[in-house]
Amino acid sequence: MYNYKAHVEEVYDGDTFTVMIDLGLDTFTLTKVRLFGVDTPEMRGEDKEFGTKVRDYVRQLILGKDVEISTIKDKKGKYGRWLARVMYPEEVEMEGFQDGDWSNGKKGVKKTIQYKDLATHLLNNKLAKKVDY
Repeated sequence: MYNYKAHVEEVYDGDTFTVMIDLGLDTFTLTKVRLFGVDTPEMRGEDKEFGTKVRDYVRQLILGKDVEISTIKDKKGKYGRWLARVMYPEEVEMEGFQDGDWSNGKKGVKKTIQYKDLATHLLNNKLAKKVDY
């Protein structure tokens, strides 16, 4: 796997995105990625209503945000999209901290960013099903 920082430019459905990938050394590429290991409802046909809801939910999570992606080495899906794992940022509160310093004895809440696996999140919330390639 290769790991990259990327910016989500578009969310087509719950498992297909266009991202601007930072390749390093001021080199970027705009490409479509397919979320690895899961399938979400389609945007047409009998699944359209639920597919639209899942797409809109995923847009709230990642559209316009910086994410971390791990591409599956030399692996593209049947439509030519790179298969990737997507880790998205989520702000969480850590109790016991104040002003970012626990050692001063002050108790409070510190906000920090943690990255969550998008596929796992969708599976856990029954918004996707697991698939093998």
